Amino acid sequence: MSGTKELPALPRPLGQNPFRIRGHLYRSATTWLASRAGGKLAMLDAMPDEAYRRFFTQSFVPSAWYDLFGFLGLNVACARVLGITPDDYVRMRTKIQAEADLRGMYRAVLRIASPDLAARYLPVLAAQIFDHGRVDVRRLDRRSVEAVRHGREPAQQAVQA
Repeated sequence: MSGTKELPALPRPLGQNPFRIRGHLYRSATTWLASRAGGKLAMLDAMPDEAYRRFFTQSFVPSAWYDLFGFLGLNVACARVLGITPDDYVRMRTKIQAEADLRGMYRAVLRIASPDLAARYLPVLAAQIFDHGRVDVRRLDRRSVEAVRHGREPAQQAVQA
């Protein structure tokens, strides 16, 4: 699949790539944008090409799996709509998503779990969101852990090839 000026070529057509994420992330991002700066129609108009526009006309089921590479187009389109760079959009949305998830779906777990148990839960959480890669958690000291996500490299290499 050919790329655009702003995006690398995908290894397969959008929707058919082997790296997937849960629909919760797509649904949350598109719902958030729908209430801002022209909404979903502005986002669709700002998509880099027709394949991305088609991908984002679907309804995202939170528990279903979707092609990870759709986020490439989403990041560009949302940045265009908001008048910021794609990198700034990704930083902003990551913070917003983390705060929303910590207030919402993961709040109960974090309220009852010790920091150590919450840290050990990271690999389970990552597996619920991504269908590729793994998270290793290592205790640094009594109050700190280090979590490292592995497995992004094949996805990064696939769009750089």
